[in-house]
Amino acid sequence: MTIMYAARQKTLSLSECEGLCVRHSRDVELLVSRSGHRAMPGQALRVPVQNALNMLILSISEQFGVESGVMSPHLPGLRNEALLHLGENISNWTWSGPSANEQQFWDQLYGQASEVRPRIASLLRCCENTTTRKLRFHSPSDVERISPAQIWQASDGRTPHFVIDAHELASRVCAACSGPLFVANEREAVH
Repeated sequence: MTIMYAARQKTLSLSECEGLCVRHSRDVELLVSRSGHRAMPGQALRVPVQNALNMLILSISEQFGVESGVMSPHLPGLRNEALLHLGENISNWTWSGPSANEQQFWDQLYGQASEVRPRIASLLRCCENTTTRKLRFHSPSDVERISPAQIWQASDGRTPHFVIDAHELASRVCAACSGPLFVANEREAVH
């Protein structure tokens, strides 16, 4: 019998989003709407990690004058890489399923990165083939995308105005949030 697993992302509160994005609540609420998250009217703000990453990316880019419309095509790649990087850190996980199957879940997170990363992508429901390690901004309209495979290649020699690094985004999420970011449990048993 093969056990399938699912993961839930932690949801960040308004104060956690304020700390993450270093913005006041009014600005955070604007970032929430731009990030693709639809908040329910009258309910306390709760934003999943993936949307909080989008908010952080937009917040950083806006500080340098890059509009959200220019950033929207770049959000999935940076977000996916940051999510995968967070998922590779075992301390970001907790288990909520039956104890009899817990060890089998933890075994999914160990091994060679080339084997573990696809399992994490499946758990987090993100595409490991659509990842961006860094964006180098030479101007608001001149953005150089660096994939994880290209990270150690020499740059083109131009000095960027600013850089957004997916692993730095992941570090900021860890610093702003307490406790595990992902809760795993059994999805279904396959015979």
